[in-house]
Amino acid sequence: MWEENYTGGKCMQCDYGEKPPVIPRLRVQTDPGIMVDVEPDNPGPGVILYHLSDIAVLDNNVLDAKDSGISVVGAADGLISGNNVKYLKDFSQGIDLESSTRLNILHSTISDCTSEGDTGHSFNDVTASRVSGNLMERNTYDFQFYSIGNFAPMMDIDGTNLADGRPIRYYEGKDHF
Repeated sequence: MWEENYTGGKCMQCDYGEKPPVIPRLRVQTDPGIMVDVEPDNPGPGVILYHLSDIAVLDNNVLDAKDSGISVVGAADGLISGNNVKYLKDFSQGIDLESSTRLNILHSTISDCTSEGDTGHSFNDVTASRVSGNLMERNTYDFQFYSIGNFAPMMDIDGTNLADGRPIRYYEGKDHF
C-alpha cells in the first residue's frame, strides 16, 4: 500500500506493506517537471528527514532553500541520488547528512550556492557510506566532512565526485599522503 502526500511541490510516498511497521520505508521524489521552490517570504529547508531507515531521496530539484536543500539526520540504509540543489541562502548546505550510516549518495548536483558560508555536500558523523558521481560547482565551499567521534568512518568517497571540475580526494587511515 502506498500513501501519497503532496506538500509544497514535494511528493512523499510511504510504503507500509501489509501492516504499518514501527518505522516506515520512505521515498521522497519530486514529480517530473516540478521544482521544490522554497517560498521567499518563509524560507526553510527543501526536503528534511529525521531518524528513518530504508529511505530513498531521488530526483528532487530544490531552489532557494535556507539551512539545507536536502537534510537527512539519523538515517540508516538509504539512497540519495539524482538530486539537483541550487541558489541556497546564507550559511546553508546543499545536501546535509548527519549521524547517519550505510547511505549511497550518488549522482547529485549542487551548484550556484554562493551566499556566505554555503557548502555543497556536508557530512557530519556519517559512517559506512558510499559517495560517488556527485558534482559541486560554483559554491562558496564544495565539500565538508567531519567526525567528532573517535572511530574510523569506513567511508567510500571516490574520485568521481567533482568540485569545480577537480576530483575530491579522500584518504582514511593514512598518516601522510
